[in-house]
Amino acid sequence: MWADQLISDQAFFLDVLNPDFKGLEAVIEAANLGDFQTAKEAFAKHVRQSLNAELFLTIPFEFPENVFMLDGETMREAADRICRYQLMSVGVMADFSETQVVDWESNPTYNGYKEWTWQLNRHNEWKILAHEYLQTGDEKYAECFADLFYSWVRQVKCPLNISGYLTNAFRTIECGIRMGSNWPYALHAFMHSPHFTDDHILAWYKSVYEQGFRLRTCFTKANWLLMEMNGLAHIGVLFPEFNVSEEWLDFAVHKLQAELKKQFYPDGFQFELTTVYHDVSVRNYQRFMNLAMAYDVEIPASFYEILEKATEVNIKLMMPNRRLPDINDGRMISVHEILEPKTYIFPKNQMIHWLLSDGKDGEKPENLSYAFPYAGIGIYRDSWEKDATYVLFDGGPVGRAHQHEDKLNLLIYAKEKLIITEAGDYAYDESAIREHVLTSAAHNTILVDEEGQNRRKDCKWEDSEIELMSDLKCELSDKNHIRMISHYDELYGEDIEGVCHRREVRIVKPETSSCPVIVCFDKIKAPEEHGYTLLWHVDSLFEEAKEPFGVWDFEDVSIGILADDYTVNIIEGQTEPYVQGFFASCEKQGDERPIPCLEIRARGEKQSFISVFSLDKRIAKMDYAKSVLTICFEDGETLTMEK
Repeated sequence: MWADQLISDQAFFLDVLNPDFKGLEAVIEAANLGDFQTAKEAFAKHVRQSLNAELFLTIPFEFPENVFMLDGETMREAADRICRYQLMSVGVMADFSETQVVDWESNPTYNGYKEWTWQLNRHNEWKILAHEYLQTGDEKYAECFADLFYSWVRQVKCPLNISGYLTNAFRTIECGIRMGSNWPYALHAFMHSPHFTDDHILAWYKSVYEQGFRLRTCFTKANWLLMEMNGLAHIGVLFPEFNVSEEWLDFAVHKLQAELKKQFYPDGFQFELTTVYHDVSVRNYQRFMNLAMAYDVEIPASFYEILEKATEVNIKLMMPNRRLPDINDGRMISVHEILEPKTYIFPKNQMIHWLLSDGKDGEKPENLSYAFPYAGIGIYRDSWEKDATYVLFDGGPVGRAHQHEDKLNLLIYAKEKLIITEAGDYAYDESAIREHVLTSAAHNTILVDEEGQNRRKDCKWEDSEIELMSDLKCELSDKNHIRMISHYDELYGEDIEGVCHRREVRIVKPETSSCPVIVCFDKIKAPEEHGYTLLWHVDSLFEEAKEPFGVWDFEDVSIGILADDYTVNIIEGQTEPYVQGFFASCEKQGDERPIPCLEIRARGEKQSFISVFSLDKRIAKMDYAKSVLTICFEDGETLTMEK
C-alpha cells in the first residue's frame, strides 16, 4: 500500500475501524493476523457492497462554487480539459499536460495569489469528472480522477496540531468543502470503476479519517466553522465504519445547532453581513440537511425555522434583475441559483416557488420594501417587476468578518442596471484595487481629511451583539414616500474622533414620473474644522456638467448637489496618487473597469450636502430655503420637499 500516508495499515484496521461494525468481520480477522493485504481486499469489497450510490444520488446535484471553468465552457468540455491535465483555479489556468502530474501546492499566478492553491485543493474538478462519468460511463473520466487522487494523496500530507487557517492544501475550510461536497459525490460515482482500485479505496478512507480528525480538533469559527462541521457531519453519516463516527456526527450537529443562534440575526441575516457568505452559511446547513433527509438522520427543528427565514432574506434583498447586491465581500450572484437547491428542504415555501417560477406560481413577498432592523439594511422598490427602481441604504453594524468600511452607503438600481454603484468587490489578493474596495473611498459616503471610516481597527465581536438592533430608522408605510436614517460617529482614519455623519435618504415618487426621485441629506459636524469629501460612484456615461446650477447629467441619471462653498471633480479609472473610479465584482483578478466617481469637497466644523438623483427627468436647478427643498426639472415640473 502507499506507505507514505500518515496512518499505517495496522493503525487503520486495528485502531481507526470499529471492530464491532457489521460487515467488517473478515477485515478485522485478517488484520489481527497481520495479513493486511487480505484485510485491504476484504475492506474494499465491503465498501463496494455497502455504499449505496443509488441512495446518495437522490440528493440533488449541486454545482461546485468558485471560478474553475472557462467562460462559456460546458461541464463536458471542462471534464475533457481536466483529462488533458489543464486545471483552472480563480480564473487562472495551469497546464500540467506535459508531465500529466499535478503539483497540488503550485501557484501559477503572477503575484502569488494564495487563493489559487487553496481553491485548487477543494477538488471541484473531481466532482465535474464524477458528474460526466455518471452521464456517459466513459472510463477516461474515472482514469483521470483516480490518477489525480493518487497524485494528491501522495503529495499532500495531513498536518498534525497546526492551526486550521494554515497550510497550502489542508486548511480546515478545504477539508470541510472536500468532505461536505466534492469527495462524497466522487466516491459514490467512481467506486465501481476498475480504475478505482482496492489501493485507492483504502487510501481514500485513510485520508477521510485524517481530514475528519483535523476537522474535529482544529476547527475555527464563523462561516468556516459551518463548512468544517458540514464536512465532519458528512463523514459521520457516510463513513460509519470509523469507531468515532457517531461521536463526530453528534459533535458536528450540536455545533451547527449552536451556531444558528450565534450567527444569524433575528431578522435572518448572517452576522458577516455579506451577500456571498450569507448563502455560504445557509448552503452548508442545506448540504447537511440534504444528506440527513436521504439517510434518515434526525434534523433539529431549529434548522428549518431559522434557515427558512435566512433563505427568504435573499428574495427580500435582491435587485430587480434577480441578483444580489455585493454588500461587503459580496457578489452579484443569481438568487435563482441560490434558491433552486433550497426547494429540497423547503418544498412548501411559496415565496421560493414565486421566484423560481418567475411569478407564475407561489406567492410574491407581502411587501415591496423591507427593513432589516438588526442587519441595518433598508430596501426600497416600487414594484417586483424586473424594470423596477430599487434603493439600498446601509445603516448597519460593521459585521463579523469580510467587512468593508461602508456605513451609510447608498445604491440605486433603475433602468435594469445598478446606476449609483460602488467599487464592489475584488479577488482576495494584496493589490491596490483589493485594498481600495475595502475602504470608504470605494463607497458612497463621506471621507474626513481624505480618511475613511475605520470600525475594523477596534472591532472585536461578542456573541451578545447578535441580539443588538442597528441604529437604522425606516419609514416604509407610504410606498410613494420613504424615509431611511442612520449615522456614523466612530473613528475616521487612525486618530480622527468626534466627527458625526448623519444621513437621511428620502424617496418620493411623483404621480407624473415613472421613476422616483431619491434625495440624500448629509449633515456632518465635528469639534474642529475638517475637509469633507462626499463620493458618488456612477455606472453611467457622463454627458454634461451644469455647474452654475449644481447639476451633473449622466446618460441614466441627473444628479443635483447643494452645499456651501464646494467643488466637484469627476474621476474615472485613476490609480495615482490614489485609486478611484473603478467597479469590480468578481473573484478573478483583473476584473476591474473604470467608472465615473463624483468627488464633492467642502470644509468646515460642520457641513451639509444635499444630493438629488433624478432618473427620468433632467434637473434644471435646485434651491433649499427654510427647510424646503425645491427641485426644478427641465420639463417645467417642480417638486418640493420639506426637510
